[in-house]
Amino acid sequence: MGAVKRDLAGNPIRRFYTRRVMLTAGVDIGGTKVFAVLVDEDGSICQRASHPTDPEAGTASIVLALDQLIGRAGPDDRPSTGSDPRSSSASSSGPGAIGIAAAAYVAYPSGRIAFAPNLIYGQTDVAEAVRRRFFQVNSATAALARSVPSRSDS
Repeated sequence: MGAVKRDLAGNPIRRFYTRRVMLTAGVDIGGTKVFAVLVDEDGSICQRASHPTDPEAGTASIVLALDQLIGRAGPDDRPSTGSDPRSSSASSSGPGAIGIAAAAYVAYPSGRIAFAPNLIYGQTDVAEAVRRRFFQVNSATAALARSVPSRSDS
């Protein structure tokens, strides 16, 4: 290892930092309830949320569970797991990725729900609804995305 860096008085310089943890959200929508969880890189649960499924509004039920999980529904609705210090920062940093599980036929490659036996999805493009609500794209990123040629362009 390298030499220890020292300040002008000869004391070792110590650096303190907090590692940024990537969080991932998962949502499972069933016929009776929606369960959402926020996990860290080790798979440890940082937050949980659950509520009854609205059978007439599958997409809205998913978005509500994520709102509760990430803390956008308000402080009274935010679940907490207790003393884990990561749970307090989890709602402020938000997930880097969101996965959704639903009993439905999802059309490829659009990702839209083509058929669901138990629920009605008012907006069949669940991925787009979640993306718009939870992932902000700034104008520079949007311009970059438009400038990158797709595989069909090459």
